[in-house]
Parts: sequence; C-alpha cells; structure tokens
Amino acid sequence: MTAKSHPILIKVLLLIFSPMILWGCHPNAAPPNSVSKVIDGDTIVVKNQKIRLLGIDTPETRGKSNNPGRQCFADEAKAFLQAQLTGQQIRVVGDPEASEYDKYGRLLAWIYVGKRLINQEIVAQGYGFATRYFPHGKKTLILEAETEARRSKLGVWQACKVSCKKGYCEVIERIEGSR
Repeated sequence: MTAKSHPILIKVLLLIFSPMILWGCHPNAAPPNSVSKVIDGDTIVVKNQKIRLLGIDTPETRGKSNNPGRQCFADEAKAFLQAQLTGQQIRVVGDPEASEYDKYGRLLAWIYVGKRLINQEIVAQGYGFATRYFPHGKKTLILEAETEARRSKLGVWQACKVSCKKGYCEVIERIEGSR
C-alpha cells in the first residue's frame, strides 16, 4: 500500500493528526490562544471563557466573608501572571484526572507558554500554593515546587504569614517590614 494508491486515507490521517502536530501532542491540548484578561493570580480570560489555573491557589484580590479585602501578595501574584502571559501565545490543556469546570463555571486547565507550565512557575516562584484538595495529574510536581519555594522563602513564604490547615494554605497578613 502506497500513498499514491490511498490518497483519501492520507488526507483523513492528516486531518486527524495535523492539530496535534500544530498545537502540541497532548490530546487535551487546544490551539494557541492569547489571554484577553488576567483577573487575579490564578484566573484568566481567553476568548470570553474564564479559566482557573489547575492545581494552584493564589492570594485573593477580592475579600471573602472570613477575610475581607486584598490578601497579602495578591497584587504581586496577579502582576507575575500578567508578566508571564502578556503578548504570549498560550496553550490551554485539560487534565483527565480533574473536573473540567469548577463550581463557578470556570474551565480548569494547565496553561503553557511554549514548554513552560505557568501553573508550576507561579508556585515555584512563591506567588501561590499547591492545591491538595482536588485531584489532578500533576500533584507531585506542584507540591515539589511549593516545598522548594517555602524552603527558599520565596514570595508569600517570605512576605506573609501563611496558615496551612487540612490541606489548604492561605495568607493571613503581611509580615511587618516585608515588601
């Protein structure tokens, strides 16, 4: 069997595999996109779709009932994410071990710029925490990034008082004199 004798088969195979070649080999990968808005350190908007970065949590820019106002390092986390994504083509990749959407209707995804996993970089640089309470396929990778950031006292681990209880970390307040 040669390509000349089966031109339709060749065309069908190209249609099937071209997106994987162009957009990355991960079967859950989408075509490259640009970010239209960074909402906070772990939420972005792409083509009118809110996307929550999977496997991480960053300090809140808006208050919750138990912690009104901006949390320590929220502005820095948002600025870091903006710096990483502005003007970049990103890939939005789902995780077969995680839910597709969160309870707020945001798509849960891994965000890549080239081969860089932005979710991991946020935690590795100390701008956020690993989530422990939702299943996903990169839990060990993200937890290792958090352990190293904490050990090196990067970001929130240097500037803020952090409380980690029952698998959840949150910032309490800025440490006096830190910036």
